Amino acid sequence: MGRADDWRGTSDTEVSIGEFPSTDRFEIRRRLGSGSYGVVFEGYDRERQSPIALKWLSYVEPETIHRFKHEFRSLAEISHDNLVQLFDLESDGDRWFFTMELVRGVPLPEFFRPDAMPPGADTMRRLAVSDVMPRLRGRGSSSAPPPNTTVPPLDVDPDELRAVFRDLARGVAALHDAGKLHRDLKCQNCLVTPDGRVVLLDFGLVRDLEQVRRAEPDDIAGTPLYMAPEQCAGAPTERSADWYAFGVMLFRALTDSFPFDGRMYEVMAAKQQRAAPRPSERALGIPEDLESLCVSLLARDPRARPDADAILSRLGAAPSRSRVSFPGRTAEVFVGRRRELRALEAARRVVKLGEPRVVFVQGASGIGKSSLVRHFLDRLQTSDPDALVLEGRCFERETLPYKALDSVVDALVGHLLTVPEEECEAMMPADIGNLVRVFPALGRVPCVRDGRPPLSDVPDPQEQRRRAVVTFRELLARVSSRREVIVFIDDLQWGDRDSAHLLAPSMGTQEAPPILWIGACRSDEAAASPFLSAIETDGDAVSVVNVPELDDEEARTLLELRLSGTARDEELLDELAGEAAGSPLLIDLLVRHAREHSPSGVDLGGALEAQMRDLDANARELLRVLAVRGKPILARTAAEVVGVEALDVKALTGLRNARLLRARSAEDGEELELYHDRIRETVARAMDEATERAVHGRLARALRSHPSVEPESLAFHYRGAGELGEAFHYTLEGARRAESALAFERAAELYRVALSLRPQVEQPRESEAELQVALGDALRNAGRGAQAAAAYVAAAALSPRRKALELRRRAAEQYLFSGHLDEGRAVLRTVLEAVGLSFPNSPVRAFAEFLARRAQVKLRGLQFRERDASRIPEEELLRIDVCWSVSIGLAMIDPVRGGVFQARHLLMALDAGDLGRVARAVAVEVPFAATAGASAHARTVELQQTGRALAERAGSPYNLGLLASSSGGAAWLEGRWREALGREQEALQILRERCTGVAWEIASSTIVYLDVLWRMGRWEELFDQYPAILADAASRGDLLLEIYLRVKFRSLSELARGRPDEAVREARDALARWSQPSFQLIHLWELFLRVEAQMVAGRPEAALERLESGWGPLWRSQLLQLQMYDITMRELSARVHLACAVEAGPARRKKLLAKAMKDVRRLEKTGAPWAAGMAALARASAATITRDDREARRWIDRAVSGFAGADMGLHAEVARARRAQLDGHVAGLAASRDAVERAGVVEPARFLDLWAPGRWDR
Repeated sequence: MGRADDWRGTSDTEVSIGEFPSTDRFEIRRRLGSGSYGVVFEGYDRERQSPIALKWLSYVEPETIHRFKHEFRSLAEISHDNLVQLFDLESDGDRWFFTMELVRGVPLPEFFRPDAMPPGADTMRRLAVSDVMPRLRGRGSSSAPPPNTTVPPLDVDPDELRAVFRDLARGVAALHDAGKLHRDLKCQNCLVTPDGRVVLLDFGLVRDLEQVRRAEPDDIAGTPLYMAPEQCAGAPTERSADWYAFGVMLFRALTDSFPFDGRMYEVMAAKQQRAAPRPSERALGIPEDLESLCVSLLARDPRARPDADAILSRLGAAPSRSRVSFPGRTAEVFVGRRRELRALEAARRVVKLGEPRVVFVQGASGIGKSSLVRHFLDRLQTSDPDALVLEGRCFERETLPYKALDSVVDALVGHLLTVPEEECEAMMPADIGNLVRVFPALGRVPCVRDGRPPLSDVPDPQEQRRRAVVTFRELLARVSSRREVIVFIDDLQWGDRDSAHLLAPSMGTQEAPPILWIGACRSDEAAASPFLSAIETDGDAVSVVNVPELDDEEARTLLELRLSGTARDEELLDELAGEAAGSPLLIDLLVRHAREHSPSGVDLGGALEAQMRDLDANARELLRVLAVRGKPILARTAAEVVGVEALDVKALTGLRNARLLRARSAEDGEELELYHDRIRETVARAMDEATERAVHGRLARALRSHPSVEPESLAFHYRGAGELGEAFHYTLEGARRAESALAFERAAELYRVALSLRPQVEQPRESEAELQVALGDALRNAGRGAQAAAAYVAAAALSPRRKALELRRRAAEQYLFSGHLDEGRAVLRTVLEAVGLSFPNSPVRAFAEFLARRAQVKLRGLQFRERDASRIPEEELLRIDVCWSVSIGLAMIDPVRGGVFQARHLLMALDAGDLGRVARAVAVEVPFAATAGASAHARTVELQQTGRALAERAGSPYNLGLLASSSGGAAWLEGRWREALGREQEALQILRERCTGVAWEIASSTIVYLDVLWRMGRWEELFDQYPAILADAASRGDLLLEIYLRVKFRSLSELARGRPDEAVREARDALARWSQPSFQLIHLWELFLRVEAQMVAGRPEAALERLESGWGPLWRSQLLQLQMYDITMRELSARVHLACAVEAGPARRKKLLAKAMKDVRRLEKTGAPWAAGMAALARASAATITRDDREARRWIDRAVSGFAGADMGLHAEVARARRAQLDGHVAGLAASRDAVERAGVVEPARFLDLWAPGRWDR
């Protein structure tokens, strides 16, 4: 219960300032006063550069803490000119305090009767009264009553009294509109400032109206002299109880006395037993209107008391009330969305079982996406406080690299700073230094900062970024192994490609940690989003939750809840519901608008414009600054742009409560941003072009002084201000900084912007050709070969002949590397013609030259006279490099023509004598020599030895890496799988760690490495590794690698799962994006896959038909002249003919077996160990078809031995299974089938029939 007395002053000695010392942010200047459990000081907010009042909880116990927090929270989000504005609530150990607006004024009794100020009043209040006194001089308010009268005359100015109580009524009404009941209105809780502003304060007993209505009997609170009769009785109370206290205040102002006086319980009893006296019984000359109002306010029956509109009208005010801003109880008011919440809960349940899930929450702007997710997260954290929720957001105009993840990582850092150091160290990956380079905020974590993890010295930017991706995934995996992790990223429609590249391996892939990822985005902007277009959105682990408009019932329910405590009728609800069109944001804005204006004809823009018209000039200018900025900005910087020393804290809080802006704490101070993008659009639309340009200019100049501001932001604002020279300069700086942060996509975007600005800039230092080259380099490093090539072509058109040819060579190289064959050939022909080289058009001529050039190399030998490159004509070096580009560009596409240009490359390099180019050419010759198969082994060994000696002489890591890659390729072509695997692992390590610009080399080594896993039967490893490589290739636009992986390995994984139709569909869809001018190597693999799929489906005749239809183009391509591909396709042909022979009649069976044996003899003739095992297995299959068990056992044993010797474990298990079948060995058959299943094959029986068709059961 409140105190019985109105006010008690305290001396300066009761509570000293020293008991509450200043903090880093708040300077304490002097004590203003104290109450029953709190002390108020005058202070200064250093961060906001503003004077404040600070209320300290001097008496700390659980109940007082609860009351203190409730006092703050009751009013913190309500803004009204007649209510004190609260700012911040803080706790520092046992020290609790909140800050609020500093109101310099006096309580009502002293305002109306200054000479009656109590002698114990403190210094500050005496000063305040002296400030007000000049306004009161000459009013006659202190004149003594006439002598010999029992009832004194009215000694206050009625007009002034009406004015003060009008404003006080507006404040009380605003509090009621927000759904609050004050419960302790009294004269000392109302101050009047020198300029006449009336401010209501002290909200320690405020409660929500609904809470008060449900109060238990005997819940008595308030100050007895002011309490309504029903309050005194402990009965439920309504707004009318506050209006009774308002009547007591009016009675005291009129009469300088209380309606009831005496001991506390006497007063409480009297109020319930008899009516209050009339004011005229205590003072003469009271105006009738004030007498009547006071009497009605003090009615014992709450229903007889007037409401807010009636009170304001009787005090001479218009029925509409002054503006009140409050955001409503959004966290408490949530309507509908059951289906959407169930979808989020379902995804969470899957994550708790150990699988990652990604949920994209889509809907129109303002439809409630963020509210839905936050409601879900609030419920989640309430039920499971240990769950770690990391929140981030993308800003439309933010230009930071990895902007979709920047704030998520900040949140993660915040979590890491709270865990014990030992636990934190355990969560840090060994290569955390790679991630610190991308996200410097991680350096704040003590174990990272103090451990000083070294940055990787890997020079290749793509490899640096790849390692950062791996480290990021590992860090998330370690964190999520200790607790449930949920990541929510809002406004993903404004995400960037670099973030998508970094996130993709951690979201929904097989290797991803078990994390629930939730992304909210506008549905109408999803298609154009760089982030969403670069990330997988249709996988098994990904779902989309579409958030529709609220239905009519839900909209009305939300309106009723938002309008709680406000007079309303069904017509108003219908009108607002119709205008809102199911949008929660529009409902909120319209409700606030309806409180102050007529709702007729209101739309979102109109409601916002009405709100802004009520703002002062500085507040409107601040909104303009925030709209132009488009992202958070420090409050002190915004003040500089607005043109004031500091922003008015009360105005800021009002804007925040009106949901026009939001504020958040940052390391450098408070940051401000507009609450919603629709607000930004409305503010921006209201600005004319000149105003917008001026704001851009002021922003650019203010931001330039901040060392941490990103150059892209400066470029954006200078461009908006029309200062294009500065915009050009900062755009280039931003591009270079993005490149250094490995954000190549962002760098490319900025180079494009710079190119668009350059024609409008006077005397730019950088030429257009230089910018196009820089763009091409950024795109090349981003893995976007086709786009890089286009930039190089554009640069070539602006360059001298020699430079132009080199740039076109780079363009052709990038086109070919990335699988854009038609464009690559077109550019290539112009380069070849320029340097006098021809392109063999027919496959037959190409193979003839392939053989002739190989013979020429062998005859010439590898001797050369070394010369410095500077002494070799540029034209000659260019011809060498052109041949090099074509040879490696075609190696994985058309190895025959690629081999032609490689031989030319080697011969020219030997003749020229440049050591680096000779070492390169000899290294690449290794796999081309190995295309002849096992018979060329001695030659490949000779080339390897020469290549290593040359690479070591040249001191080039690149040539060593290239040689390792080529040696692995040679071992692969000869069927030496284990050696190939080791060489390619060595190559990948050298290329990634010690080389730059080696995307093609890494891709080719990766393809060989994965193919070796396939050949060796290590399918489980293969299926684990290829998805991440595929995702990376797809995100970079590497068409060649992506299509190879899809046609060979993703399709193979579908076959292993027993889904042949899906395998064919995958290969078909992949090749739909491939150039189709001729039969190429990728078409060989597609033919192989299609035939295999028919076999797995149990359709051998369809497999034979498909094989025969594709054999002609395959033969004409000359690919069968290369042993690897000849063995692969002959073995397939033998199996298909054997499978058809199983069910064929005698005559046809004989022909089919003859054809199969022809293929087998071709396999045996190659002399390749891996072909021998396949030939033996085929002969064993044929023997079972002719029922020659003895011969079958002899050949199956040879097959087992041959496969074991060739490191083909899965084939060996198939052969063992077939031997067990022949012998009727059930346990042996089961063991081998289990081994096949462990390798990743879902239905082992199908694969026995696939690889060893025949009649095996006995």
